[in-house]
Amino acid sequence: MSVKISNFVVSELDYFRTKCNFTEIERELFDYRAKGISLETCAELMNVSTSTAKRVSARVKEKLNRV
Repeated sequence: MSVKISNFVVSELDYFRTKCNFTEIERELFDYRAKGISLETCAELMNVSTSTAKRVSARVKEKLNRV
């Protein structure tokens, strides 16, 4: 089962921001996804390929699961 980042409440998002030790690009993607922005649009906004956005997203999800 996959949980959407945009479904978390503000306090949970803040918790993850402080505990996950995101890199700059991971934090940027996390913040966009928290706003419900699609992965493809995130890639465009971040000026990276969709493949790169998917790899970053996988790292973010891995960190969320560990916390």
